[in-house]
Amino acid sequence: MHPAELSIVLNAVLPFIVAITAIATGGKIITTWMKSRGGAAPKELHAISEQLNQLQQAVDTIAIEVERIEESQRFNARLLAEGRTSLPGSERRP
Repeated sequence: MHPAELSIVLNAVLPFIVAITAIATGGKIITTWMKSRGGAAPKELHAISEQLNQLQQAVDTIAIEVERIEESQRFNARLLAEGRTSLPGSERRP
């Protein structure tokens, strides 16, 4: 291999090797740092879990109510499109 060819190969490969080494070293540093930080206490995790469950129930309840509102709006729009102004069955009977 000629020195010119070797120089071209090194110029192409060396930055790649340096980048991979830097990424691996950075990853190792970050994982070591995260492990040394420790995690949340089990009591805190339980409290967070309970709050998330309550939040999920609230979101589910809101979704059901929004569906009811949408259904009511569709029903009213259908009545208006048919030219009715009162609900079926609410007509006056003699």
